[in-house]
Amino acid sequence: SIAVREEARGQGVARAVIEALIRQEPHRPLYLMCRARLESFYARFGFRCLEPEEMPPYFRRMYHLAIWLNRLQLFPEPLRVMCLK
Repeated sequence: SIAVREEARGQGVARAVIEALIRQEPHRPLYLMCRARLESFYARFGFRCLEPEEMPPYFRRMYHLAIWLNRLQLFPEPLRVMCLK
């Protein structure tokens, strides 16, 4: 998980962390899960949103669990599974 303190947001901290993590891990594909509102942020690094049938089994299970929790109003925002190839 990546979280940036509110007072440090907008200063490129998350971008620097993500770029460093991508450089450190040359093996592809890379997967991530994020809140729907962050999809466009990760798309800037080349990640694309996956459809459930494209997801590896673990991520598919987590995606469906998030849908279920969302319906129960326990997880307020849709989840996205994204991939960088």
